[in-house]
Amino acid sequence: NLVSVEKTSGNSASSPASGGSKSSTQSASAAVDTLTGTAKKADTFDFSSSPNYNSTDRITNFSTKEKDKVQISSSVFGLSGAGTFKIAKNSKALGKLLATDTQFIYNKADGGLYFNQNGVAPGFGSGGIFAILEGKPTLGASSVSVVA
Repeated sequence: NLVSVEKTSGNSASSPASGGSKSSTQSASAAVDTLTGTAKKADTFDFSSSPNYNSTDRITNFSTKEKDKVQISSSVFGLSGAGTFKIAKNSKALGKLLATDTQFIYNKADGGLYFNQNGVAPGFGSGGIFAILEGKPTLGASSVSVVA
């Protein structure tokens, strides 16, 4: 099985999942990436590099059945500790969460992962959408971790 990370520059990098490993990690870079999960393995989609809000990364083959996870490093988003994460069921709920101090939000309606940089102030501040999970999978609290 190969783990594939496709860059919009036309370059692609792939690395084999180790031997009989039951997990793999795909890491987003500062470029726009397509991160593709492997079949029958637990994948971690790692966001530990500066996000690009003008062109979002895409996550394909995300599977909660395979225990795939999104891991977000709060320090690259300018936070000093582990950030907070909540799920919005639609755009209206997303708008309500933007008026709270929740830093990371998944919108089930569009599959978007958002960073709310400015807390309770209106809008995203200098944040915004940084990834889209294709197929709009249902995420639970155990599907996403925000680490310092």
